Amino acid sequence: MTNFNHYDEREWLKEQLDEMSIQTACIRELLDISELCAVESWASENNLIDSEQALSDLFDQDIAPHVIKQYGADDVPAMSEAFNNWSDSLVKDSQLHPEQYQEYCYIGKYSD
Repeated sequence: MTNFNHYDEREWLKEQLDEMSIQTACIRELLDISELCAVESWASENNLIDSEQALSDLFDQDIAPHVIKQYGADDVPAMSEAFNNWSDSLVKDSQLHPEQYQEYCYIGKYSD
């Protein structure tokens, strides 16, 4: 049996807590990925937006032309603001799940 002194015991406990924190973070990330996969699967089955690419393509088709007309194709802040406002409205209209809103970024043809 190992004989720990008080300092060694505290260090060992600290290492164990650090390791548990890392494991907890990994589990949380896996749960988030699993939830997003379930949401995307449901969206696909219901003919809704089911991927980051699909969301970006829809933005490029429906919204980006208006932004370009008003601000130009090189105005990255205007494009980002338009994407954020538009995707937020999709959540409010139940066209995009909040989990998708949290995880997706604009990756369309006008992204930087």
